[in-house]
Amino acid sequence: RSKSFSKPSEEVAKIFLTMQEIQKLVALDLLNDKMKDIVRDYFVISCMTSLRFSDFSNIKEENIKADTIELITKKTSEQVVIPISSLVKDIFLKYNFHLPKSPCNKVLKEVGLLAGLDEIITVSKTLGGYKKTTAYKKYELLTCHSARRSMISNCILAGIPTPQIMLMSAHKCLKVFQSYIKISNHQNAAALANHSFFK
Repeated sequence: RSKSFSKPSEEVAKIFLTMQEIQKLVALDLLNDKMKDIVRDYFVISCMTSLRFSDFSNIKEENIKADTIELITKKTSEQVVIPISSLVKDIFLKYNFHLPKSPCNKVLKEVGLLAGLDEIITVSKTLGGYKKTTAYKKYELLTCHSARRSMISNCILAGIPTPQIMLMSAHKCLKVFQSYIKISNHQNAAALANHSFFK
């Protein structure tokens, strides 16, 4: 009850997919499984736009303006203007700009398994005062929110300035935004190596 008491917390396993891993999802032939096909497409859209499920699932043809997606986000009522990649444009054309309704998390892990997203991720949790480490395959940790983290983390790795990414992701708070950046020290070093400062 003391005001000075601070509840201990641990960061849960939060992953993102690299552009190479996203391409693995895109390359999957899922025409014989409509549910997996739709879920994969939804996830790729979110990976390439940072839009939440509640936003991209309601995109209409009028939201597509030449080479951008323009809409008001439901959660924050922020206007966002996002460049539309060829991957995303192809998906919208596939469905004639009318995305079918589908729960995004359903069968997502199965899609990740089919794409070979089997990198081992170790997760440590403290239970009863003891730290327990569990190994997971990456696809086992996939959720819809992994897509939003993927867009933000990949933009950081590409060297896109934080203020520009925040305008696209509709983040107002830098602290919250930074919680979406999940790049490793090695990924960060590889990105920095391409910077002119290190040439």
